[in-house]
Amino acid sequence: MTPKFIKKLDDWSIQFKQKLWTQSDDTLSKVQNSRLNYFIRTALVIAVLMTLLFTVLLTVEFVRGDHPIFGSERNGAICNDGWRSYSTGRGTCSHHGGVDHWTYPQIGFHYYNPQPYWIIIACSFSLMILFSVVSVAFRHRLLAFIGEGLYWSGYVVYISIATVTLIVIIPFYILYSLFKVIFGRKM
Repeated sequence: MTPKFIKKLDDWSIQFKQKLWTQSDDTLSKVQNSRLNYFIRTALVIAVLMTLLFTVLLTVEFVRGDHPIFGSERNGAICNDGWRSYSTGRGTCSHHGGVDHWTYPQIGFHYYNPQPYWIIIACSFSLMILFSVVSVAFRHRLLAFIGEGLYWSGYVVYISIATVTLIVIIPFYILYSLFKVIFGRKM
């Protein structure tokens, strides 16, 4: 079922990934100081996780955008029939089918602020680059980490394409062919 070139590509990427991790482990084993070895591994994990986490937070902040902030005291109601009432007590909207929802005064506005996220992403990325320049062991571990990430990203993309093809494109083509046969129209 899997095409031959995909299998070859998968075999090559597995060999490349193993070579990267082997080279990384060999380089780390040459580091005599075990604390430095531990520091390299910890720094890499922290830098990568901080970069990923704050990239997600930055994306959420941009998607969420600006939105108003409302107070907690009611200043009116919208009735079930659409009528706007400025009453907030009992009996509000009693002749209009009841209260659909209460309204609250706008007391401010939330503005998105991406600067803290950009700063942390830039700092953690700069630390990865700096450690990569200074430490061969860190550079090899980082390359192995990136190779692993690219391998799994490629795998996810391949599975996504295969899933979309099986679930969307093929059934759509079958329905299109049936429609063409049933109604006898040229499309």
